[in-house]
Amino acid sequence: MPLFSINLDGSASPAVEEEFAGVDEARNAAIKILGAYLQEHPEYAINRHWRVDLTDHRGRLLLHVVVATVEAPLPLNVASYAA
Repeated sequence: MPLFSINLDGSASPAVEEEFAGVDEARNAAIKILGAYLQEHPEYAINRHWRVDLTDHRGRLLLHVVVATVEAPLPLNVASYAA
């Protein structure tokens, strides 16, 4: 099985190196690792966007998993939210 490296951008956490069947399985693991990290380090969430990098055994970047928090814009009819 291929070896992948999962790194949380901007965190003090070391990269996770693990074998996965393929990129899809490694991507899913990266999402789970990010979720677990955010649960353990809620202060990391203040960044409002997070990126996990997935590389292969040679260090080649395969993909980024990007998660962002975006505030909703004010509604067109602000008065309707006054109630």
